[in-house]
Amino acid sequence: NCPPARELSPASRTWTALRAAIRGGKPATALALLRHHPPAAWAPTDTAVAWAAAHGQRAVVEALLDAGAPVAARSADGATALLVAAQDRDVPLVTTLLQWDGCGVALNAARYTDGLTALHVAVLQQAPAIVTALLAAGADGAAVSVDQHKTTLHMAAERDEAATLAALLGGAAPLEATTDTSDRALHLAAYWGKTQAVEALLQAGAAVQAANSDGKTPLLLAA
Repeated sequence: NCPPARELSPASRTWTALRAAIRGGKPATALALLRHHPPAAWAPTDTAVAWAAAHGQRAVVEALLDAGAPVAARSADGATALLVAAQDRDVPLVTTLLQWDGCGVALNAARYTDGLTALHVAVLQQAPAIVTALLAAGADGAAVSVDQHKTTLHMAAERDEAATLAALLGGAAPLEATTDTSDRALHLAAYWGKTQAVEALLQAGAAVQAANSDGKTPLLLAA
């Protein structure tokens, strides 16, 4: 059974002290608070777990999770600790969070502002080890961003990261998914002159003659 994402109530004294300790860069204080004053209840609000992750306080993240803080709790913009860890290219923390996220709730959670998941962020940060770990955990390669409706494969094609492309083309990301302008990953790779991406996509069977909303094929964009 997977409970809904809940977090420590902002009205509690423990929450106030924890917030100050985490954001003030005092992990030892945060750990002491959790040891001696464990929260009695959790309620929906901003997430201490994401804050601790953002400050690189891995021990605090683990202590919060041990105390019952939900791994999928979100910050004000919808970011989870997993999104933060992917943004920071923190492989050990991503591994820890995935172990706690047994139901996969945080795995495919998207930020409210841009619709990006942890997998999108890992691709943007060119962190192939994190991309591989997220895919192994079951991350959704077909998820699209709010802006332009890009999948992770679109973003990888624009960055020419061979290891990331290989991982995504292993079956997680739809090869012919289109953006809001009907561009496929091959269109973007051809337009930006990303040679490795073009070769990888062609080997995977990408359609060379597919036209986008402007009627242009990858061949035309590469010319």
